[in-house]
Amino acid sequence: QGDGYLYMWDEDLWYPHLEDWDGAAYKITATVPRENEVIAVGDLKNHATNPDSTETYVWESELPIKLATFVFGKFIHKKMDAEGLSLDVALPKGVRSNLLTQAQDYTLNELKNNMIFYSKAFGPLPYSNLKVAVTPYSHGRGFPTMLLITDAAFFRYGSTWPDQLMAHEVAHQWWGNLVDGLSYRDLWLSEGMAEFASMTYMNLRFGEDKVKLYHENMLLGGTLLKESSLGSTLEADEFRPVPPADPARPLGMNVDMRVPFDEGPICMGRRLYSTMTTRPSEGYNYVIYTKGNFVFQMLLTLSKFTREGNTGFYRGLQSICVKYKGQRISTPLFFRELQDSMKVPLSSFLKSWYEGTGIPKVEIKATPVERDGKFFVTAEGKTDMDFFFGVPVRVTTPDKKKYDYVLVFQNKAAKGEWPVAGKPKDIDVDPMRVVFCTYG
Repeated sequence: QGDGYLYMWDEDLWYPHLEDWDGAAYKITATVPRENEVIAVGDLKNHATNPDSTETYVWESELPIKLATFVFGKFIHKKMDAEGLSLDVALPKGVRSNLLTQAQDYTLNELKNNMIFYSKAFGPLPYSNLKVAVTPYSHGRGFPTMLLITDAAFFRYGSTWPDQLMAHEVAHQWWGNLVDGLSYRDLWLSEGMAEFASMTYMNLRFGEDKVKLYHENMLLGGTLLKESSLGSTLEADEFRPVPPADPARPLGMNVDMRVPFDEGPICMGRRLYSTMTTRPSEGYNYVIYTKGNFVFQMLLTLSKFTREGNTGFYRGLQSICVKYKGQRISTPLFFRELQDSMKVPLSSFLKSWYEGTGIPKVEIKATPVERDGKFFVTAEGKTDMDFFFGVPVRVTTPDKKKYDYVLVFQNKAAKGEWPVAGKPKDIDVDPMRVVFCTYG
């Protein structure tokens, strides 16, 4: 098997050239030895067998795209339809085995589950097909109508990392392909939303405990431990976070007490790769992917306590996908659309998390109170940074019923009091670890 990428621009990391180009329709014609096949971005428009023992494939995309990919070789396909798309998982014939057969079936079913969930959350896609092929590299790439997934993700060994990787790359069909960021400053709308979407899917698929573990691993910079051996977030199910050796080391700091999320604000985008950062690739990943995910997690949490509820949040995302299909959007405009849908002001939230840096340190004291036979939970909090955010508080009563509230921070302080139906048995601050801060 072979593969390749088609890049349609020359991009400089310090002055990215994305502002003035919306992509273009494309056509790729490839001739390969007989019994070989070419799979590429777009729709298969023609396939011909030639007299000289070769075959020619023609793939086209009428929708404008910025980059494309193709693979060629001998493949075995598994296909099904979902949400109006033809889904196809193609594996090379040469590595056929019973294990990969099962993996192919599982991957195809996961692809279907992704499409059902995201189509409801973000709206339908304007494509006719979505294909998955294997790449020898240790990552995934989400091109329009086509995903390249590392072969490691096809071997099921108990971890949910392959599911998270697939969910992230599928989400790029909406965030990055259907709607793209206007400039390098808005790149996080693609990667941050894809990471957020994958975490939201994982919550539905595997439950809160699994997502909580992912979030804790992210905030620890992927430093995990199992039986005294270091691992990575690839084994998020099997590894547990390393307890800080130094009690003064807050969550989110590496062992050298450096905050990896503080290599620059989100609005720096690809410029985080420049010499302004101490560890360019690490800083870029932490800020754009990880911090970006937490920003949207916090926004979703806040939305649940607005008059519109999280319906307003998802309605805003769907509206963006409809209004800006095939276009690029700036971060301020993206948030203005969400603000209109959620019917709450978001300018302070955006300024804090998009333009600001650092991880707020938060201290919260939540206490059960009884007055005249009725029970309440009071909470007070303070933070060292003037950021706008909300910390979820979950109260569990003796009958195991759970009640969710939010403590909103503004001007470095927060107060809240909520009635509960019975004496609280447990009070859990930020039960899913969705808030991008450290707790005192």
